[in-house]
Amino acid sequence: MDPELTDAARGMGMTGRQVLFKVEMPIAVPLILLGLRISAIQVVATATIAAYIGLGGLGRYIFDGLASDQYDVVAGGAAVIVLLALAVQGIFVPAQMAHRPGGSAPPGPELLIASFRLELKG
Repeated sequence: MDPELTDAARGMGMTGRQVLFKVEMPIAVPLILLGLRISAIQVVATATIAAYIGLGGLGRYIFDGLASDQYDVVAGGAAVIVLLALAVQGIFVPAQMAHRPGGSAPPGPELLIASFRLELKG
């Protein structure tokens, strides 16, 4: 966070609490939501590993399919995991866009697809 922003807020006579809630938090909320979104998607992606040690979950279809050479089961399990990750993405992206500076982006599936493409490109 830019120290000049907090300095300007204090120069306007804001108390420490006002600086926190009116200056620092509005700037931090998009980054907090980004961290929550990335963490939630990471949990979905790594939850498949639980099946490897016998704890079940969606990864079971992948590991069972690989063990029995049923690649349609592997593809089905992978597709379900991808859809779940996209659903988690779809929950967080509108909330994150609504809290970005400059207002919210138009809702719709194109927002989800555009954000997913940005994730892949880095």
